[in-house]
Amino acid sequence: MSSGLAKLKLSARERHGLVVAALCVLVFLTDRFIFRRLTLRLDAIGRQIEVSKRELAGNLKILDPARKRLVRQEYRRVANRIRKRRTTDEEDAALLAEVETLAEKAGVKLVGTRREEVRQAGFYEEYAVAIEFVEPLEKAVEFLYALESSPRLLHVQRISLSPSSKEPGAPLKGAMLITQVLTL
Repeated sequence: MSSGLAKLKLSARERHGLVVAALCVLVFLTDRFIFRRLTLRLDAIGRQIEVSKRELAGNLKILDPARKRLVRQEYRRVANRIRKRRTTDEEDAALLAEVETLAEKAGVKLVGTRREEVRQAGFYEEYAVAIEFVEPLEKAVEFLYALESSPRLLHVQRISLSPSSKEPGAPLKGAMLITQVLTL
């Protein structure tokens, strides 16, 4: 660099000033284009780390073994209070009794009832009963509403309604498959 400056025929003091000015420009450009971009990138990474720390802290609360244990204990306490475990036959009989009670309250006379096979899947059992009736539409709708709003969480899986005769206002022949899911 000094050989290039010597050709310009600058005094020693001017050369010294030019070197200092070139160094200042170099430091400015390095700061502007390298260090500031690096600082901005590090700040963004720092913000991402803070967000991840907050998410992790929230997830650790969820995964905390003591908290899991408390939830399981509370579940067992409530589950035991809600329902004592019965045999499959007892559950079938209880479902059938509930359906018959709701039919009676709605004024629906059941023509036929048939228990279906209990279906087990993982953590639950599905009990089902098939029924048949012949009643006017109003009573059938009232019975359907009673089933769906039952505290035993009954569900009408299939329903079939057809007129019992071609006369206007004739009662309907109905068939339903009613299910109840119970956890094990």
